[in-house]
Amino acid sequence: MTEIKLIFTIIIGFILEIFIVCLSLTISILDQYKIKNLTSEIIKESFINLSINPIDEILGMLYKRNPVLIIGTIALFLFMIYVVYMSFCTQKNNYTNKK
Repeated sequence: MTEIKLIFTIIIGFILEIFIVCLSLTISILDQYKIKNLTSEIIKESFINLSINPIDEILGMLYKRNPVLIIGTIALFLFMIYVVYMSFCTQKNNYTNKK
């Protein structure tokens, strides 16, 4: 696997993890405040807290055992391993076919 593909894979994985964290936070907010009591101020404040202290917020969600965050992160990790493995196998097959 070339370095460019590896860097691109890491960047895509990081972007997908950010999406998973935001989705997890949104679902957590909806669960906590319900739809009737939810205001844009609550959502804005939660996302500002996430952008200022991302590690604290993620650890807080992990301590609460947020299933969306845990399952999403595990699925993303397994998918990234699969992508790297398949890329390595394809590169290895191309190398052996050229001989």
